[in-house]
Amino acid sequence: DEQSLQQSLSTFSGHIRNISEALRGTTQGALVLLDEVGAGTDPGEGAALARALLLSFQSQGAKVMASTHYGELKLLAANAPGFMNSSMEFDLKSLRPTYRLLVGVPGSSHAMRIAERQGMPKEIIEEALQGFSDEHMDVSRMIERLESAQKQAQRAQSEADRLAGRLRQVEQEAEEAVARAEATRRQVRERAGEELAALLREIRLEAGDIFDQ
Repeated sequence: DEQSLQQSLSTFSGHIRNISEALRGTTQGALVLLDEVGAGTDPGEGAALARALLLSFQSQGAKVMASTHYGELKLLAANAPGFMNSSMEFDLKSLRPTYRLLVGVPGSSHAMRIAERQGMPKEIIEEALQGFSDEHMDVSRMIERLESAQKQAQRAQSEADRLAGRLRQVEQEAEEAVARAEATRRQVRERAGEELAALLREIRLEAGDIFDQ
């Protein structure tokens, strides 16, 4: 926690002071790591400030990796050029992380489901859901659809990889079968040639005996 009683810094003040120093020292190609950018204050103001900070770092040519729970920033990454969402996969059935990185997909906090799993009364969950704004609900639904689409794409890719592997195996088996057939044909031709040569020798010998008589 970046707060300091000695320096009269709240968590947000300490957070922003560090980011301000990073802004002043940013150069082309700099790497900037931001953990929960804009956190520690009013969510609406924090999200707006975080959005402006990310755009500023981008305009200065920095490479930025920022973690966030703000839906507004997830929308920014989904719509603005030069940004990309990514998240750590979360199994909704077990409500446990899988520790797999999903590139191109924003993560969802799943706060309500986790709270319910941890024993939060259902009526409180329902009351909380009613307090969601339409915009927040739209963002949550968008994230869940993207997560679902990403999982479907991964399953399709896995199946495609499996089929491609099977195709390569079949092609290899076919090539080996053709090679064996060709080898067999060569052996048959060689054996036939040898038998023909032996037969011709016998004929010559017989013919020679006949003429000698």
